[in-house]
Amino acid sequence: MDPDAPTAQSVFVHHQLAANRCLVAVTHAIRQNFRTHLCQWISDPHSRLRYRPDGARSWRSVHPDVIAMLREANRDHWAFLEIDRGTQPLARYVAKVRRYARFQRSKAWLSHYPVFPALRVVSLSARRPAGITEFAADVIDEFNHFVYWAQRPSLYVAATAEAELLADPFGDIWRPASGPREGRSAQAPMESGGARGT
Repeated sequence: MDPDAPTAQSVFVHHQLAANRCLVAVTHAIRQNFRTHLCQWISDPHSRLRYRPDGARSWRSVHPDVIAMLREANRDHWAFLEIDRGTQPLARYVAKVRRYARFQRSKAWLSHYPVFPALRVVSLSARRPAGITEFAADVIDEFNHFVYWAQRPSLYVAATAEAELLADPFGDIWRPASGPREGRSAQAPMESGGARGT
C-alpha cells in the first residue's frame, strides 16, 4: 500500500476545508450586503439525498458537498455545491451531472425544494472550470433529447475557480455549461436552476 495515497478520511477533510473556505467567503460578503441572507448551509456528511424514482425498486442518491440557500429581496437561491480538487479526470463529471439530471427528472426533489437547485462546481484549479462545463453541456444536451425533458427548464450547471469565489462570491464568476455568458451573469451566485414542479 502506498503510504502517500490519499485515504477516505483525508479526502473528506480536504473537501470540508474547501467547503468551509467557501462558507467563510460567502459569510464575509453577506456582511457587506445586508439585502442577502444565508438561510441554509448543509455540508457533507449531512448533504446526501436518497430518493426512489416512480416505479423503481431500488434507491438512488445524489451527494453534493454542500446544499446552500441564500435569500435576496424575498427570492430564494438554491444550490448544490460540488468541490473539485482536481484529482480525478474531468470525464468523471459526465456521471456526476447525469446523477443530478436524473434526480431533477424524477421529481423526487419536490419534497425538498420549491425549485431545483443549480449545480455549482468550485474547482481548486483555475484551468478546470472550462473543461467541467464542457462535459456538463454534453450531458445537458443528451438529456434535452427527451421530449418530456425538453418541456421543462434544463439543469443549470456552472463552475468557477476557488480563487475567484474567495475573492468575490457575488461577482460575475460563474462559467455556465450552456447558454450565453451574458444571459447568466445577472444571476445571483447561488441562483437556482429554475425548474419547477408544474
